[in-house]
Amino acid sequence: MKKLLLIFTLLSVLTACGGKEEFGNTVIDNTPGLTGEEKAVLKIANYVKNNEGEVPPLSLFKSAGLVNVNDINKESILKLLTQSDFDTVNSKKEVQAIIKKYNTAIDKVKAFAKDKGDAPTVTDYMDIGIKDADLESKIQTLHVKIKELSSAELEKISLIEILKILKTIS
Repeated sequence: MKKLLLIFTLLSVLTACGGKEEFGNTVIDNTPGLTGEEKAVLKIANYVKNNEGEVPPLSLFKSAGLVNVNDINKESILKLLTQSDFDTVNSKKEVQAIIKKYNTAIDKVKAFAKDKGDAPTVTDYMDIGIKDADLESKIQTLHVKIKELSSAELEKISLIEILKILKTIS
């Protein structure tokens, strides 16, 4: 844990000093003393912090020891992480907590759409990563549109898909 904190601190310092280009995946791969898991977490952090380069593959999340990330939610989780202050979300544990909160809220949306749970709240949508200032006024229409989704569409519901739905609501 201390080593990961040191890594994220190093990433923050190098980025603040204009060193983000020098601190890419090649440097991470060639930094002695890092475990494979630490390298994977650092590569995800590097992508999230700098929002550039190759999108981390699903295998990198697995190498980082992060669970409950899949092909459906990976892009949304990366987008959600870019919304975070990565200087405070600087450990595998904190990243995993964000992933868990996201998945819990998405599961609530799915249950609601299947009439098996309560309606998601503004807070639930914020946990998913929705940053719409008018969400409260749009939430009822959003709920109607989510309930209209087919089973196949509902299985693929994510931050990205909810944002597309919100764009259709005026």
